[in-house]
Amino acid sequence: MSGFVKPGFEGDYLVRIKPPSRGRRISHAGLPFGAPAQQGMARVQADPGSRYWSCDLAALAAQLSSSAQGLSSAEAAARLQRYGVNAVEDVARLSAMRLYARQFESPLVLILIFGAGLALALAEWMEAGIILSIVFGSTLLGFFQEYRASAAVEQLKRRLALTCRVLRDGAETTVPASAIVPGDVVLLSAGNLVPADGVVIAANDFLVSEASLTGEAYPVEKRPGVVAADAALAARSNCAFLGTSVRSGTARLLVAETGRRTVFGSIAARLKTRAPETEFQRGVRQFGYLLIRVMIVIVLFVLTVNQLLGRPVVDSLLFAVALAVGLSPELLPAIVSVTLAAGARAMARNGVIVRRLESIENLGSMDVLCTDKTATLTAGVIALSEAVDPQGVASGRIRTFAFLNAAFESGIDNPLDAALVAAGRAHGLTTEGYRKIDEIPYDFRRKRLTIVVEEARDPAHHLIVTKGAFSSVLDICTTVETDDAERPLTPAMRAEYDAYYRAKGMEGFRVLALAIRRPPARERYEHADETGMCFAGLLLFFDPPKEDARRIIDDLTARGIGIKVISGDNRYVTAHVAQAVGLNPQSLLTGEQLAAMSDQMLRRAAPRTALFAEVDPQQKERIVRALQHGGHVVGYLGDGINDAPSLHAADVGISVDQAVDVARESADIVLLRPDLQALRRGVDDGRRTFLNTLKYIRITTSANFGNMISMALATPLLPFLPLAAKQILLNNFLSDLPAAAISTDNVDPEASAKPQHWQIADLQRFMIVFGLISSAFDLITFGALILLFHAGETLFQTMWFVLSLLTELAVAMVLRTQRAAWRSRPSGFLLWMTLAAITVALALPYVGPLAAMFGFVPLSGAQLAATLAIVAGYIAATEAAKHRFYRAHTRRARGHAAHIHGAQHSRNAGGQKPG
Repeated sequence: MSGFVKPGFEGDYLVRIKPPSRGRRISHAGLPFGAPAQQGMARVQADPGSRYWSCDLAALAAQLSSSAQGLSSAEAAARLQRYGVNAVEDVARLSAMRLYARQFESPLVLILIFGAGLALALAEWMEAGIILSIVFGSTLLGFFQEYRASAAVEQLKRRLALTCRVLRDGAETTVPASAIVPGDVVLLSAGNLVPADGVVIAANDFLVSEASLTGEAYPVEKRPGVVAADAALAARSNCAFLGTSVRSGTARLLVAETGRRTVFGSIAARLKTRAPETEFQRGVRQFGYLLIRVMIVIVLFVLTVNQLLGRPVVDSLLFAVALAVGLSPELLPAIVSVTLAAGARAMARNGVIVRRLESIENLGSMDVLCTDKTATLTAGVIALSEAVDPQGVASGRIRTFAFLNAAFESGIDNPLDAALVAAGRAHGLTTEGYRKIDEIPYDFRRKRLTIVVEEARDPAHHLIVTKGAFSSVLDICTTVETDDAERPLTPAMRAEYDAYYRAKGMEGFRVLALAIRRPPARERYEHADETGMCFAGLLLFFDPPKEDARRIIDDLTARGIGIKVISGDNRYVTAHVAQAVGLNPQSLLTGEQLAAMSDQMLRRAAPRTALFAEVDPQQKERIVRALQHGGHVVGYLGDGINDAPSLHAADVGISVDQAVDVARESADIVLLRPDLQALRRGVDDGRRTFLNTLKYIRITTSANFGNMISMALATPLLPFLPLAAKQILLNNFLSDLPAAAISTDNVDPEASAKPQHWQIADLQRFMIVFGLISSAFDLITFGALILLFHAGETLFQTMWFVLSLLTELAVAMVLRTQRAAWRSRPSGFLLWMTLAAITVALALPYVGPLAAMFGFVPLSGAQLAATLAIVAGYIAATEAAKHRFYRAHTRRARGHAAHIHGAQHSRNAGGQKPG
């Protein structure tokens, strides 16, 4: 749900909000004004039984020992110690000991401990010692990797810690949201997330989205007052709650409840819900279940055969335990965590912060990116080009009106107002001689902002200045100012202004309209006062396209990502920018056309449309869902209040460091710069991370599956166990060491050139093909050992141990790439770890104490040569099979794409061309 404060995670930046302008009227509701609260009060937490929303504000302030100036810093620190951090769940990082203890929660580790206990009970001290050593070695390896990953994630989280503005010691200051305490006075404005539960003590057109708590789709107005003690949550019009977001206006909130005592905290505590699984997580889990089922069947088969052949029970049980562990990818969770964390660190170095690690896979899978044009396709440096009267003549008077409107606006900061203020000051304009009376904030329904000021030269009348979208402003105008006189606004004049507006839009200018009115002075103004206005002029802004935008769009297109511009701007300026950066300006739908379309029509039109202009927030979300319905993995890049629903709906929500709270908290990925270049690098890093994770899964599962088949075939045919339990565990441990380095591996450019998806059918096919090749060479090995070398138990186990480990290590170098192995360079760390494991494998039979401990004997020159020859043959066979496998895979992928394209063409036949 968009607007949630995610449990256990806090966001990281500060939205730049203007302080209330001089002269702004704020209505307080009876909160006593006095010195900040003193320390030592026995009771400051609002009593749930008192139902604080039904209390008089003076009584509630006394109960909380607070005031209109907020708390003192010392008292706030004391309350933070008393009540804990403002979080709905424990956000503390796992301690090292707890993280290590968690390694023992794995069923495979518990199976090993059971085997060690069994060996100890039967006085098999050597077996027990080896098993326990491998248990501690494996768990330490997993712990070390997860601890590094956890540290990296925590560092990234600290960069994204949500902050909010409060009154401390009577002055406005910025503190982490987690440091909010009961009695704090929080300053809220459009785009903020509400950081705690509390009562509104001052408000100005304060609208809050409560969909996350009440399900109400539309924002509700909050104002000071008292409501009934038994009022339902949705009826508490004087309260704002944690997890909701501010849509418009400003307010001051007296905090009554924090953390788990909030409404949202109590719901989270009852439900204990987990975030929904991503496609990648679901695929890993399902594939793991498949492996476990196969493992259980093989292990039970081997155990049964051993018993039927009359082999010792203890040896059979230990063998089964070792087989269960050796045939399972027990490091998969740690490898996934490490690879994702390493990817997140690499992305952070490139200016891309990952808020949820699982979203990296979705970023790599993304094949459609929806984005606004401002600061992504354009430079983001908006400047006022000109202020003109209705005749298109430059006018200092219009510039003054626009300056007053922007300078006195007290809602969320925005680049248009910043450009107006900068232009006004450059011309020597100030607010001296004017006093702000009232403000009607901007909202996405009206699409305009109104400021009311008193002019020193005429205190009997007020000046109303409204600026906003061209049509929205002209719709409330009945007259037009020409030659210092007001004339009725006729349809002919309106058509003339429309033509000028279109012409400037086609030149790339963003055009706002400005209207004025001078009514008799009064205290308060409402939306109804935006009527009977006089059209005064137009404001022309220019934001040039980025010089490298076309190249970056071409780069993203080459990576299989289609770009769709979704903008609230008018169709003319949107088309102009699109043409400048290489997008088709004719492939355009407007918000008006979208509103007339059914969902089915939009699903057909959206994939074929490059530009969506003049759209509202609900339509943005409709577009995203229409694209997803067509099978696309959709990324959405946005930074505004109206982007939050779309960010949440998209497969990967992307925001920027300067975005409003609600947009950043709805995003999975945060760009430190609003730049498609950074996003392109993030896509590459995401695909690299996904591919390296997939490498481990493919290589490990195919090797394990081959070992399963080999064990199943060897057990009934041999008069002894093919490997002792301790040898299986050692083999498994040594082969896992290079796997820990897989996250650092290089990725071939062609492998990451297209979006990546989890395909469990391809993984199963890969596992079976290369697992059976492994088993075939195992059978060749068995034949050589029995027929050529007449091997007994010890020699058989030694030679197969060495060969099995060498083939698993060597084939990892082959299967890590779709290229010929010698044409793809692995990372240095992975290569050296593999060479180290190979060295250990070859040396073990010749190291007396270790060889005796594990039951190995030295291999003769002929035996070693035969082992290396089989390994070489296995590598060659695997290399040849790999090329054939990927050629067949490419043919299947092309056939599937052609089928999808044909189906879409059939559905689209007869459809209306967008735009």
